[in-house]
Amino acid sequence: MGGSRNPVVSGPANGLTLCGSGTTGCHGWAEAHRAEAIAVGLIVAQHGDPELVPVLNWTHGAAFLSASSGWWPVGTDYRGTDYLEHVAAERGVPADSAEYLRLASVILDGLQRLNGPATLERDLDAEEAEVVENSWNREWGL
Repeated sequence: MGGSRNPVVSGPANGLTLCGSGTTGCHGWAEAHRAEAIAVGLIVAQHGDPELVPVLNWTHGAAFLSASSGWWPVGTDYRGTDYLEHVAAERGVPADSAEYLRLASVILDGLQRLNGPATLERDLDAEEAEVVENSWNREWGL
């Protein structure tokens, strides 16, 4: 196994502990079923930001692992807006910036992957739906 110079890799938001080894227990399951493990947040892509990836957790249900606040359960915040405001404030990202929209898109994409398409079918107002659609179109070059 290799290492990484990215400080996020060894940061607290990337510190999810799984039982077992790379071939046994939850860790073994995640390694053997990578697509499913990514979908439930147990594995984060090397280029991903683990603080923005929701994880399905036995104790907390769907939750984010915040670098500063620990577990942040999604609860009824099914679009991640409260968590988005928390992360943006911690990172000093203004709400009217492109970076804020990128954070919103990454968080919502993770929640949609975790909860299915119903995440977007809930009561998005027209402005929120347009922000999401535009950010996805930019990301995918549409």
